[in-house]
Amino acid sequence: MTPNLDLSHEDALRLATRAGELVACVYGRPDLVVGIQRGGTAVAGAFADGARAGEVALVGTVRQGPRRLAGDVRTRVRDLVPRGLRRLYKRMLFTTVVRATKRLHARGAELKPADRSRLRSALTRKSDSFVVVVDDAIDTGSTAAAVLEVIAERPNATRVLLFALTSTAGVVVHPAQLTLFEGIVDYHEGDLGELSEEWRTRLAERRDAPGPSKADAAPPTLAKRDLYLDLDGTLVPNSFRSAIHTLLALHVERRRFGRWLGLLAGRVARRLRLTGHGTLLRLVDHQILSLPEADRTRFQERLAARLTGDARAAMVGIAHAPAVRARIVTAALRSYAPAIERAFGIPVLTGSGRQADGTWRDVTPAAKVAAIRDDTDAVPRNPSLLIGDTMLEALSSTADLDVAIVPPWDRTGLLTVLGATSWWSAGRSRTLPVHRPGWTAFGT
Repeated sequence: MTPNLDLSHEDALRLATRAGELVACVYGRPDLVVGIQRGGTAVAGAFADGARAGEVALVGTVRQGPRRLAGDVRTRVRDLVPRGLRRLYKRMLFTTVVRATKRLHARGAELKPADRSRLRSALTRKSDSFVVVVDDAIDTGSTAAAVLEVIAERPNATRVLLFALTSTAGVVVHPAQLTLFEGIVDYHEGDLGELSEEWRTRLAERRDAPGPSKADAAPPTLAKRDLYLDLDGTLVPNSFRSAIHTLLALHVERRRFGRWLGLLAGRVARRLRLTGHGTLLRLVDHQILSLPEADRTRFQERLAARLTGDARAAMVGIAHAPAVRARIVTAALRSYAPAIERAFGIPVLTGSGRQADGTWRDVTPAAKVAAIRDDTDAVPRNPSLLIGDTMLEALSSTADLDVAIVPPWDRTGLLTVLGATSWWSAGRSRTLPVHRPGWTAFGT
């Protein structure tokens, strides 16, 4: 059954505004926010308010082929089927249908010709720009991909971010993608598209309101922030399990059935509680380090791909923001640290394993905090935040290190980061000058 969340329109737009504030603090103020009509209209406006965006553009898409037929069917269903039955369909089948039809919809959306032309024109007017594409939900991702394709034609849009309230099926369209939820979001008052006309009017009024242009505003200076991320339970559910699966598959491929059987036996013994976790940990570490060099490289590449697919994508997106200096502190085996760094592009500070003197060292929460202290001592003092999944990290923390515990229900990690306002909003009033943005509504 698909995870389901109920929100009011007010709560949804408040979250979008707060997300805009966060993006402005760690990515910088957007030069252009592109909202996808209809559902994304209000979300884009609220996001732009929080981010103090320089310009807002609303674009619409035209459906082609099977996508057009599906859209017509959805409209009929919305008009004729009671809301309770529609919600039951969403809860039971919607995600399955999205995943099954993703390939069918891959090329099914295009921007309206007038919107495409105006968006190209807006991008041409800007150099070295930061563009944020905003929608209410990512389903198959084809609509967002159509907008991103147009933006990619203009090389002066050097930084592009995709934001949506939810990705209903966990689809990742763009490497820099921030979503608050993963699953179905229902709204008490009905679809967010019902706010479209109201927000189009608001955007038109703001576009015509007097005020200084973006060129008259001093460019914001981003204050640096240090972000330390635990791995298992935080960035990914279980990297050790992924490492075992990758290793087993590699053994079968290379016909090393003795090692495959030994690892499988070790795992079964651990599940039956015949051996401890440490025994299995040492077995996996030994098998990784004893791989031939070519196979070890292949193992690291395949594990990296698994970790990327399992990641809390929004948390990774924040870690790569220009104002953020991110590091990973983990008790995972150091022998597969190259796969972790390859998957996320973030340096790994700690790892369990055999030391140079032959002794085995397990990384504890206190050891993670000690590694963070050593790391922060080597750089200018910045606001620091550790995100972990247990209270042990918080209990091991020091006075100058904030700790946020990511709950299992925060599937993307962005809500946890939003809640750490003392970290990301530090110095906000000094670095982001008050500015009345200019607004442009395409397709009006």
